[in-house]
Amino acid sequence: MEDNNKLLNAFDVTAPAISVHAPNYTHPLEEAMIAECTRLLAGIPDGKRLVDYAQTHKIPVKAVKGRIPNYYIPDDKTVILVCPANPKMVDRYEMACNLGLGIREIELYNQGLEMPPSNAPEHVRYGAALDKSLDMVVFMIRLSTQIEDVYKTKTLVDLIGKMGHDELYKGYRLGKSELELREILKKSLMT
Repeated sequence: MEDNNKLLNAFDVTAPAISVHAPNYTHPLEEAMIAECTRLLAGIPDGKRLVDYAQTHKIPVKAVKGRIPNYYIPDDKTVILVCPANPKMVDRYEMACNLGLGIREIELYNQGLEMPPSNAPEHVRYGAALDKSLDMVVFMIRLSTQIEDVYKTKTLVDLIGKMGHDELYKGYRLGKSELELREILKKSLMT
């Protein structure tokens, strides 16, 4: 009974209050950033399709402060854009591409993409991860080439090169098949 009292006392209302003022990670330019990324995406073929998809499926998009531009999907239905607080530290085309990739990932989940359980054979897990990676990287290249063609910027193409996907980019531009692109990706992951 005494142990129970200790536990109850730990939650005593006379104890000092814990601060509920957690840091605010919401990006200060969240609304403007999402609007600009959406506008840029809507100006390219695959981007327009994704913007329409996000609107039809009411996909919430939020933006938070972070050091490196990126995106993540916390719950298979929300896109969180990560962007430095200083807008001069990020390229708007990169953020638009991140938004597109986030929507694409949700689209894949809605189409039934499931990763195998952790106890599945290694070759099954590896194959599924490779399939998802191929889809996402090729889709990033598709968005990047459309942004390059429409907005006349090479920013994303340069970024693809820095990520080590320049051979995949060249293969995509040359019209290689999905099987050929898969082999290029597999080779780039092994080196």
